[in-house]
Amino acid sequence: MSTPTPGPLRPALRALGLALLLVGGCSRETGAGDTDTDPIDDDSGSGDGPWSDSGKDSADPGDTADSGDTSGPPGDPAVTQAPGFDSDVFRQWPGIVQLDDGRVLVAGGQIVRGPDGGGPGRVTGREETELLDVGKQTFALTGALQDGRYAMGATLLADGSVLVTGGAGGPAGDPAMPRATAERFVPAQGTWTRLTATMVEARAGHLAWVPASGTFAGQVLLLGGQGPPYTAERYDPGDGDFHAVPVSGAPAKRTSAYVLLADGRVLLVGVWDDADDPTQCWFFAPETGTFTRTGDLTTERTGFSATLLADGRVLVAGGVIGTTYLDSAEIFDPSTGTSTALSATLGSPRYGHAAARLGSGRVVLAGGVRKAGEALATVDVFDPATGTFSQADGELAAARASASGFALADGRVMILGGQAILPHSGTAILSTVDFIGE
Repeated sequence: MSTPTPGPLRPALRALGLALLLVGGCSRETGAGDTDTDPIDDDSGSGDGPWSDSGKDSADPGDTADSGDTSGPPGDPAVTQAPGFDSDVFRQWPGIVQLDDGRVLVAGGQIVRGPDGGGPGRVTGREETELLDVGKQTFALTGALQDGRYAMGATLLADGSVLVTGGAGGPAGDPAMPRATAERFVPAQGTWTRLTATMVEARAGHLAWVPASGTFAGQVLLLGGQGPPYTAERYDPGDGDFHAVPVSGAPAKRTSAYVLLADGRVLLVGVWDDADDPTQCWFFAPETGTFTRTGDLTTERTGFSATLLADGRVLVAGGVIGTTYLDSAEIFDPSTGTSTALSATLGSPRYGHAAARLGSGRVVLAGGVRKAGEALATVDVFDPATGTFSQADGELAAARASASGFALADGRVMILGGQAILPHSGTAILSTVDFIGE
């Protein structure tokens, strides 16, 4: 179930400057968003953790504000391990989208290819794409991507097709080289087609989403990537081309996480550089293209998760600063531009964990690293109604970090792939799948 991940993975990722935090808790579609490196690295305090989505969010590693029914918690969250239901593809940081028919598309992802000429393994993007039927509990391979990639944006278009944009893993398999190509998947045909149009800029680890209203409704917006300067562009399905979106006031620093807010703005969480504390937060308004500084986080942290709550606030949890792994959390309120530290703490310090919102509105924080060289299989659950954390019943099938957390339409959260720490040395990229439900 695992493929060893040799030492070159870490410097390759560090050169790329990606970590791909969940973007607002992955939901329906994902765009990556985070910057820096591998949480399993012993010197992980220097960088951020992975998305989805997250993640970003994918997230991450674009994400929508809607994450399912928010009528209240129906029961205690529990982890369901799915032996025999795992993916056939070892990967981390893929593009994930739930299709109109309920199936889940999982495309690409990062993998370490076999050594060339007796040398070390090569970090690159996968081409394999799978369709997950949640009801039948089956994974099925479908048409492969034209270009192997990970940390791409993945968005569902109005016609039911899926657009992936950018990502890392090429050309020529160079993990430090973001792509400027895009591909479209048509579910009825099961095939990917590379667009003739190329992106305005090559980017990976960016936020990708489809606004529901406003000037860009129905188009795909792309924001940021692996570092400054921050730019934006849009894909117009009408003319099949990419167009630059003028921006102003962008911070000349890296962003740890992007969160798509309910009002259409984007929150940049943990904006920093090597000379600054990673506490800055900024808003981006797509309609005007302007960036605006807002209130800071209460605690320095990188490698945290940033998840949009049903009431529009954002949960910022865990992370690391220096060599200190954090079990603290805070709530950022976009309406006031302020962040408030929670008195409650996570059950364990977590860095590089997966985070996503359940249908009840509660948030799961799954896996991650509690200290250098020690991954977690436990799952914390945050309840916005009480402002407290509890532990879900059961554990993940494999302790791991860098997994993708994805909110399904039925209210459950899927935890897919990621990295495990091997007993003696090194890491392993997994194909393991777990579900968390209520």
